Amino acid sequence: MMKFKKFKTAAAAGLMAAVMCMGTVVSAAEEPTVPTAKAEIQKDFQIAEGITVPGITFTFTFAGLEADAPVISAKTVDYSNADTVTSGISSKTVAEIFSGVTFPHAGVYTYTVKETAGATSVENGTVTYDGSVYTVRVYVKNTENGGLAIDQITAAKSGAAGTEEKQDAIKFVNKFEKTTSLTVAKHTKGALADKTKAFTFKVTFTKPATYDGSTFVSGNDTYTFGQEYTFTLADGGQKVFSNLPAGTRYVVTEVGAADGYAPSVTVVENGTQTVTNKTAADADSLATAETGKTNLAGEGTNTVTFTNTYKDVPITGIIMNNLPFVILILAVAAGLVGYLVIRRKVAR
Repeated sequence: MMKFKKFKTAAAAGLMAAVMCMGTVVSAAEEPTVPTAKAEIQKDFQIAEGITVPGITFTFTFAGLEADAPVISAKTVDYSNADTVTSGISSKTVAEIFSGVTFPHAGVYTYTVKETAGATSVENGTVTYDGSVYTVRVYVKNTENGGLAIDQITAAKSGAAGTEEKQDAIKFVNKFEKTTSLTVAKHTKGALADKTKAFTFKVTFTKPATYDGSTFVSGNDTYTFGQEYTFTLADGGQKVFSNLPAGTRYVVTEVGAADGYAPSVTVVENGTQTVTNKTAADADSLATAETGKTNLAGEGTNTVTFTNTYKDVPITGIIMNNLPFVILILAVAAGLVGYLVIRRKVAR
């Protein structure tokens, strides 16, 4: 009986030890790691469509926390106007940031990685820098042949109140934004066109993916993205939407009216004419884009020009208040001619 109790005690102790060991293994396995010996910095540069990538250099610094941690030189990522943007992002990487680094001995080496904030005003746009701070730990082990090798690299982003959020990549996200304007102009044609007649328009704006706000301010007016706004224009008039986030999409529609004016529209998007004299019947509405489509307001010129041509009605009769005077003048002229003819005959 005594032996059985000792066996139960030993078994319980062994089970507890096994559970504790399993807990330790799971914790280590859940810690995200950067690919062994090939840690890289990923740069995501967010830029809306219709904006050219600016020429700019981003710099990243490494500060070792241990006294004997090898010095890591600053790394850079360069962008130019020739770079392209896919789905609002231009991505680049700094590959193998610890390649060629010689560590003095086995152990854990800790580095703080940051992005250096540079100029915020670049090529008439605004750059937003990433203030993230990463703690990168490099685990160096002894090899069988007596050398050293990087076993693994972990990364954590500094959070609130000194906390760390484990990461599987060292990523810095930046944003480049510009403002632009959209001008809607109105013209009328026709000998009998009423140059004072006001035409009604509607406009809706869709914000670019890189824009954090829900509104923009143009002059004294505030516009909310996704809402429809109405305005009127007569011949020679124009409506300018300024301070518009470049990359915004929009649709402008002239409201149809059976008034004898046939509308047409020409659209210039980001400096390129994309719609030329698109027409509609005088009673139909006319939009700058097809149903379900939108137009782009990029960093270049953005204009919408509506021209309405009045259908002149043929004149079938003339009513003259001075007709009696015209008849009198014609009679006098006829009498004068007759007198001159008779006088010439008498003279012969």
